[in-house]
Amino acid sequence: MLNLPTITSALLLVTGSAVTTIEVHVSFVDLGLVSTIVTPGAENSLITTATTTTIAPSPGANTDRNVKFLSVQNTSAAPCQVTIQQTDGTNVVDLFNINLLPGYTMQYNSDGNGFVVYNNLGYILVAR
Repeated sequence: MLNLPTITSALLLVTGSAVTTIEVHVSFVDLGLVSTIVTPGAENSLITTATTTTIAPSPGANTDRNVKFLSVQNTSAAPCQVTIQQTDGTNVVDLFNINLLPGYTMQYNSDGNGFVVYNNLGYILVAR
């Protein structure tokens, strides 16, 4: 699981070049620390520039955000270097980095193998 435990924590995606589109989906659950309420959530992003994008924003106060699933797909015709980072608001840590080829998908699944890369035919290339 990728845990975002504070109001300054976030999950980031760095794209190394401008491409037609990097499609991102993140699914998470928010866990209330005081009320024990569990709230599911999701974010979608379409990225076309070389930039750093917040793909899972910080949770609210007294809440832990647990990222359960992440999908990053390169739907453009050119490769793109992508880096998944986690920040606590002060320190930024690289979690996974790959040159994502056209049609390739990088996924993270907390109930599976962690980070996995699929080629354009859907075959698993890398598991971490």
